[in-house]
Amino acid sequence: MRTGRAVRYDQYGGFDVVHVVPQERPVPGPGEIVVEVITSGLNHIERFVREGGLRDHVDVRFPSAQGVDFAGIVAVRGPGVKEHKVGAEVIGHAPQGGGHATWVTVPVTAVVPKPDSVTFEVAGGLYLAGTTALATVRGLRLGPDDTVVVSAAAGGVGHLECQLALAAGARVIGLGSAGNHDFLRQIGALPVRYGDGQEERLREVAGARGITAFIDNHGVPSAAPLAEALGVEPHRFVSSEQRRDTELRFLRAPADDREATELLRELATMVERHKLRVLISGFYPFEFIVDAYEDLAQMRSRGKVVVGMKTVETGARLDWYRSEKQRTYRDKEDARLEAAGAAAAGGAGAAGGAGTGDVVRDDDGAVVADARGPVDDDGVPAGDAPVGEAPVGDAHVGAGVGAGAGAGAGAAGPGAEFDALVADERPEPPAGEPVSDATDLPEEPNSAHPGGN
Repeated sequence: MRTGRAVRYDQYGGFDVVHVVPQERPVPGPGEIVVEVITSGLNHIERFVREGGLRDHVDVRFPSAQGVDFAGIVAVRGPGVKEHKVGAEVIGHAPQGGGHATWVTVPVTAVVPKPDSVTFEVAGGLYLAGTTALATVRGLRLGPDDTVVVSAAAGGVGHLECQLALAAGARVIGLGSAGNHDFLRQIGALPVRYGDGQEERLREVAGARGITAFIDNHGVPSAAPLAEALGVEPHRFVSSEQRRDTELRFLRAPADDREATELLRELATMVERHKLRVLISGFYPFEFIVDAYEDLAQMRSRGKVVVGMKTVETGARLDWYRSEKQRTYRDKEDARLEAAGAAAAGGAGAAGGAGTGDVVRDDDGAVVADARGPVDDDGVPAGDAPVGEAPVGDAHVGAGVGAGAGAGAGAAGPGAEFDALVADERPEPPAGEPVSDATDLPEEPNSAHPGGN
């Protein structure tokens, strides 16, 4: 196969400037290799670059490629290359993007061997989130006497920071939405919910040891005052701006950047030895890459969103790769619209019959809507949840390239980025009212905060 596909954009903008164009298989130059891409991760910061929000920090030449993360198979070696024989499986980074394509050409120094036991799904999303998390945690020099707070703890970078901090011996408190608390417990973090009273909740969980470090992945103005109130020393508070700068440093790290390559090699070894778990919550076929971008833009995905170049479908098209989380929200939204239409058709007669006798059930027989509209798992009207938050199901780990068992996408629905941004400022719900099961707040510093990108 000599003709493939690649993502390009020729101006700053949203999803409308993203184009998939034909790609001829490249010819590598001296010291270069051509890698046939199997999987490639998506990153919020790359979206911000494409939208122009980081033009003061990153030079972009048009037409531009996208995708710094990739994993694949060496297809061709250029003159003088002796490492990584043709057919070798590798993990790498493309300093100028290009991972969202059939092939990517990079200097041989930009890749490391992919361990056999590390799946392509995980390998393809490992580089940028992993190097950012590892450099951030190491910069704090955490140890057994530390208790560190990680905000947006279930995000792509945050969930790795939690595990790396635990590996350093620290206690980890993960700030996250209620729907992510079980996941945070699974990776060893002590979960605390956002919102009014979070300072008191953090103190209670920390106990007499107190809190000694704070990593802000969220990017809201309240983070620094919160860390100060908790007694965190300034040099042990990692602001969203610092986190952004670390990520930008690895986003554009040259291929011969020894630190970037060694960190990637170390991360791959950690995953191989089951010392680091990378959650893939969204796995998309390449032809649905715009859907994958939209999923990521909702800022409701746990872990990483990844695209696969050679996926095999085993279920209904347009649905198999979607997670239970996304399907659950979509089904409830459809039920809400159906219930609203039925209520409108019923007119005044419906009012007289007031009640919940007419229900809508999903394929498993669970009630997802009644006369009041959509309901949650406890039968409470979904509309009672805070504005902008969406019901979610379980996220799954892994997707199995070739198996078609997609690890699912983040819920796409109402609630723009600003809904997520202000979630920690929302008042707590009245006593007895269920807490929203929305997934975590933005894993990346948000473009709405100029200092956080």
